[in-house]
Amino acid sequence: MLIGGIPVNDPGASAPGGGGGEESPSPPQDNPGSPGDGASPSSTQYNPWSPGPTPPPPQESITPTPDQPQDTPSPSPPETSPSAPPSNGDPGLYIPPPETFIPLSTCQASIIQQMTNIYENSRVQFSYDYCENFNDGRGYTSGIVGFTTGTFDANIVVQRYVQLGGTDFNAFLATLASKGSSGSTDGLDGYCDTWRNAASNPLFRQAQDEIASSMYWSPALAKSNELGLKLPVSFGFMYDSWIQHGEGEKEGVLSMLSQVRTSPAVDEMAWLREFFNVRTTVLDTTSGWQGTSYRVRSYQYVADNSPNFGEGPIVILDNDGNPMNIECRLSLWGEYVPCYPNCG
Repeated sequence: MLIGGIPVNDPGASAPGGGGGEESPSPPQDNPGSPGDGASPSSTQYNPWSPGPTPPPPQESITPTPDQPQDTPSPSPPETSPSAPPSNGDPGLYIPPPETFIPLSTCQASIIQQMTNIYENSRVQFSYDYCENFNDGRGYTSGIVGFTTGTFDANIVVQRYVQLGGTDFNAFLATLASKGSSGSTDGLDGYCDTWRNAASNPLFRQAQDEIASSMYWSPALAKSNELGLKLPVSFGFMYDSWIQHGEGEKEGVLSMLSQVRTSPAVDEMAWLREFFNVRTTVLDTTSGWQGTSYRVRSYQYVADNSPNFGEGPIVILDNDGNPMNIECRLSLWGEYVPCYPNCG
C-alpha cells in the first residue's frame, strides 16, 4: 500500500516486485478520495509527499472571475518529473536509480517533515490553517510550509485550489496575481480568514500538499541525489533549507551550496558541518531570519547524535533549544488538526 506516496508493508498484500514491473502512481485528479480529518491515508488516495519524484499538477488555465482582468497572466504551477518511484522489493524503502541513490524510508520521511513542522509552527502536525503577517517584506505567510503572497508560492497554491474546484479565494485572484514579488498586503483584507476557513476543505489541503511537494520536497531530494548524499540528516537539512530559503534567491540554497567547498563524496559529515556554518551566517545576517538559526542548531544536534537515524525515535532540539523526541508518524500525511488560534 502507499502511505504518503511511499511503498510500505501491507499485511494483506504481497510485497511489490522490483524495478520497472510496478505500475506508476496516477497523477492527481480533480476529485480524488481525500482522507477525513484525522484519518490515515489509504492505498487509493493520492498524496504527493514521497521520497521520490511527484507528478506535476495539471496545467490547464484558470478562467478569470469578473474581478480578474482577462489580460492578467496566470502563473502555472511548477513542473516536476512525472516519473514514478521504483521499488527494490523492500516495501518500506524507496531506492532511486543508482546514479541518484539516497535511502529514505517512510519513517525517516515523516521524521524529517515533523522537524520542519516544528521549526515552522512549533508542532509536529502540518498547519494547513496557519496564516499571519510578519511584516518581513514577504506579505502574508500561510499554510504548511509558509507559502507567502510576496514570493508568489501562495498564489500558486490558490490557483491549484481553483483548478480543483475551490471558490473561496475568487475575490483575491486578481490581487494575488498582481503582487508578483511585492510584500504589500494592500487589497488582501480578509485573506487570512479565508485561508483558515478553506483549510477545512480536503481539496485545499491537497493543493497545499501538491505545491509544497513539487516546489520544495522533490527539488530537495533531486539536489541531494545530485550531490550523492547518503545520510538522512543531510537530506533533512537540505529540505529544511529549501523550505526557508528557496532555491535561487541571493540567500537561496544554490547560493549557499556554492559556498561549501568540501565535497560530500569525500566526507559527507564535513560537508554538512560546512553547510551548517554557511546557513547560520545567512540567517544571522538576513533581515526577517535573524533569530531563526535554532533550525541549524537542531540539525547540528541530530548530526552529532544520530546522523544515520533509522525508524526513530530521535532526539532533536525544539525552537527554545530543549531536547524533544520525534517518532515515526505514519498518520502524519492524513491528519488535519487545526492550529488556529494557537498557531506557533
